[in-house]
Amino acid sequence: MDWHFTTETAVKVNDIVYAFNEELEAGSFYDRFIGADGSDGEDDSAAFRNALAAARDRAAGSGRVVTVAVPVGTYQLASSIPIYSNTRLSVAADATIVNTEASGTGIMVFGQHVCGYGTDCPHGGYGQIENVTIEGGTWDANDADGQSHHLIFQFRHGRNIAISNAVCKNAANHFINLSGVSNAVVENVVCEDAAAYVGDEAAFWGVSPLGDPARYALLEAIHTDYLDAAAEGRAFPLDGTPSRNVRISGCTFRNVFAGAGTHHYSATGEHGGDFVVSGNAFELKDSGGNCINLYGFTNVTVTGNTVCGRHRGGRFLHSMGSTSSVAGNRLLGLTTIGCFIAEGSEACIADNELAGGTNGICLVGSTASEIRGNVLSGISGDTGIKIYQSTVGEAKRKTAVNVVANTSVSSSKAAGMADIRFGEHCTGCTAKNNILGRRGLTAHASARYTESGSVVQVALSKCKVTLSARTLYYNGKAVKPAITVTYGAKTLKAGTDYAVSWQNNNAFGTATAVISGKGRYAGTVRRDFKIVLRAPVPKTARKVAGGVQFVWSGSKGAAKYRIFRKVGSGKFAKLADTAGTSWVDKTVRPGKTYTYTVRCLSANGKAYASAYDTKGKAVNYTK
Repeated sequence: MDWHFTTETAVKVNDIVYAFNEELEAGSFYDRFIGADGSDGEDDSAAFRNALAAARDRAAGSGRVVTVAVPVGTYQLASSIPIYSNTRLSVAADATIVNTEASGTGIMVFGQHVCGYGTDCPHGGYGQIENVTIEGGTWDANDADGQSHHLIFQFRHGRNIAISNAVCKNAANHFINLSGVSNAVVENVVCEDAAAYVGDEAAFWGVSPLGDPARYALLEAIHTDYLDAAAEGRAFPLDGTPSRNVRISGCTFRNVFAGAGTHHYSATGEHGGDFVVSGNAFELKDSGGNCINLYGFTNVTVTGNTVCGRHRGGRFLHSMGSTSSVAGNRLLGLTTIGCFIAEGSEACIADNELAGGTNGICLVGSTASEIRGNVLSGISGDTGIKIYQSTVGEAKRKTAVNVVANTSVSSSKAAGMADIRFGEHCTGCTAKNNILGRRGLTAHASARYTESGSVVQVALSKCKVTLSARTLYYNGKAVKPAITVTYGAKTLKAGTDYAVSWQNNNAFGTATAVISGKGRYAGTVRRDFKIVLRAPVPKTARKVAGGVQFVWSGSKGAAKYRIFRKVGSGKFAKLADTAGTSWVDKTVRPGKTYTYTVRCLSANGKAYASAYDTKGKAVNYTK
């Protein structure tokens, strides 16, 4: 992306405005107090407005980006703060900005043209604001009680907008709104703890009635949209400006209703394009909201994202009328559909891992989409991959020319399950080289498709799994016996057909090899084996002052030893336990022959960890 931002080296000291009480060096641009104080608990709105206005004026005069620096402290904002073009708002990582506005709705920081007009601003396109960076700090919308609903950052009709390295929390609205913008990035931002608005219905910006779960499911933490009356009714001028070149990367969405994107869709007009969602982590609320909503966007890249096991939200991806590449995402603990591609969308869904959920991938009324190289497991609903026509609109949209290839599908439910399903009026679809579970591929009588090269998945429990040994010596590092897995006459390949993990294999005791199927092979097999210590070797038994000293060589991994002694031709009997490798027997009597041996013990002393030398070391004790 072309940011056109002034480099750090070009920003001189007199291009920094400090929004807090601190005397600056003589000759600096702003050598008087701005007035914000992060320790007094008072409203700092005026001070922030003054600082940002000073930055605006300085930027207009110098043509450079001006920085407003905010140090550690807790700042109160009782009213919305405008930020202007060519401004960097740099907040210390440990600083907190808290919204204290009494009204039910508002925005903490919003982009504004220098003309100062609000909703009546005549500057359309991307001409209202440009070259703005907000970085650092914790931004608290303070809506946790649900009585108010505030945005934290909002930019419309702008370009070259960056928000990074910040924590945004407790909003009962979108956290960040970037609509009708070009070249915008949100990077390494945490959006957490969305609140459910329960206040005045008339003041709410949403479209669903109070108490309707759909109201919250549409509240993307990071929202981006086009600017017309249907999508952003207050974003004047309503000239249909789309959002282009927007990147959301490295962000965390934790305990929010929905993740990123837009839920507005119109069959006409340009919504936006060149949208990247990469390297983010999603843990949504149990609200039915989706991690990513793609409505009407072109050239979308969704890659390297994760959904963790604590996720309780809806779909990972919902796409309508969009073209997208969805690749390399790791989606664990899904509760509903993984990827839902609908209403004329085209997608390449490749090399993703999807675990859980009612369905893995659904194409509805999609044309020219491709599903390849994915691994789907633990699907609990009726279908792993479902392709069928749309039932929305006056005419049903037929699903055509879609390809499912090199994909592995397995389910946790047997009854009624299809691994791949071609539904009604699918035409020209292809399935090839897939690895299917027990339910295979099914199709509606009206579907027209071709299938080739597919194989049925094999349960690893039906394979023969052999360890090179069931008892092995500890050698000072993790013990890993060789593993051979065969299915009939075929020997499976580690890394290709199965993976191995180990449990408790770095000490004496029972260890486990966990063999997990890959590709055509599904399921998990466990094989236990014993790890023992090598028997300690008796070295010497000799007379010393006060008795007999017995010395032996230690064994790797031994926590303690048990010494045995026999008198004459008798039997070995326990003498003592020790953590060392020598012992002085002070109970000997002259004229007798003593033989000593030793054995390793477990750490708790309750089990023998090794064998022992049956001959031992003998000594004839005399005074």
